[in-house]
Amino acid sequence: MAPIDIPPSRLDAAIRLLSAQSGASIGFRDARLSAQRVPAVRGRFTAGQALERLLLGTRLQARRVAPNTYLIEPAPKRAAQPRPLAPRARRNLHPPSSPPTRSWSQAPSATFRSASIPGASR
Repeated sequence: MAPIDIPPSRLDAAIRLLSAQSGASIGFRDARLSAQRVPAVRGRFTAGQALERLLLGTRLQARRVAPNTYLIEPAPKRAAQPRPLAPRARRNLHPPSSPPTRSWSQAPSATFRSASIPGASR
């Protein structure tokens, strides 16, 4: 862990500072990433922890390619998450505004047969 003090800045400037403060080797291949804005990171962190905080909300990720060596790249696109289903409406058998139309004693009865299970004792 090292003391990290990186102000909000462009990604290229932030990783230069983070490399100097943590001793890690950090890079990226896509030059378009250099202009990406990143938030401030301050505190005592490992290089990996500081990178996680630095890249929050950017759609970028840091991949560890060797001990103390990281490559920043676009995060893989996630598959579309299915929308949660709406909770099932509760069934109210007898709404308060209307009286029940049938009592349980008047409901049609069902006939059940018992099945014999081989090897089961009664």
